[in-house]
Amino acid sequence: DAPASTMDLIPTMLDLADAETGAELDGVSQLPVLADPQQNAREDVVISFDRYGLNQHAYAGFFPIRCLRTERWKLNINVFDKDELYDMDSDPEERNNLIDAPAYAEVRDALHDRLIHQLHQLNDPMRGETVTRRSWRESPPGQFRIC
Repeated sequence: DAPASTMDLIPTMLDLADAETGAELDGVSQLPVLADPQQNAREDVVISFDRYGLNQHAYAGFFPIRCLRTERWKLNINVFDKDELYDMDSDPEERNNLIDAPAYAEVRDALHDRLIHQLHQLNDPMRGETVTRRSWRESPPGQFRIC
C-alpha cells in the first residue's frame, strides 16, 4: 500500500543487487517497503498523464493531467478542465470531488505546493503557470514561478 512510482524500479533493483550507480536517479529504492510493508519509502508520488486523440477535446486532443498522490489524498490538476481532490480514506472510488470545499482548502493548497515543487524537481514541461494558476487558488505560490 506504500506510495511507489515506476521511477522507483531501477533504484530498487540496484539496491537489491547491492550495486551502486554513478548516476543520480529520480526514483527511490522501495527495499525498505519490501522488508517491512508498514514502511513508506516516499511521502507522495507524482503521476503524469498526457492523453492525445484527435477530436476528443477542444485542445486538439491534448489533455494533460498532473497528480499528487499521498497515502490519504489525491490531487488531480486537469490542465484544461476542472481539478479534483479526493480523500482516498473515505472516498476510494473518487466520487466526491472536494476541490472547491472550503473545509479542505488548506490541505488542497499544501498538496498543490508539493506538486508544483515536485514538477520543478522533475523538470516537467507542465511545471509553469498552467499548473500553478488555478481557479480555486487565490494567489499561486510565487517561489515556484519560472522566469
